[in-house]
Amino acid sequence: MTEQLDLLAHARATDPETSHAAARHVSASRKELYDAIRWWMERQSEPKTRFEIADMLYGPKWQHDTIRSAVSGAGLTEADRLGRSPSGRACIRYRP
Repeated sequence: MTEQLDLLAHARATDPETSHAAARHVSASRKELYDAIRWWMERQSEPKTRFEIADMLYGPKWQHDTIRSAVSGAGLTEADRLGRSPSGRACIRYRP
């Protein structure tokens, strides 16, 4: 896995405290999603597409689009480009 460079959302020093609180919340939530993606992938025996990952982690906490977007930031290693999207287009599969 590659190391994630910056998991923190930032607010400017001149922003109100509510912006700083929101940045802390987003950073914690993003880190939790990245951790969930990596945890689930570590338990897989075969490469998975971002669509398959989203299908497994989807629920009240995260939506499909949020999960699919986070896959690239979670530090997973690309296995190949042999995956298929739901529409049948070629896509990247990630290594467990």
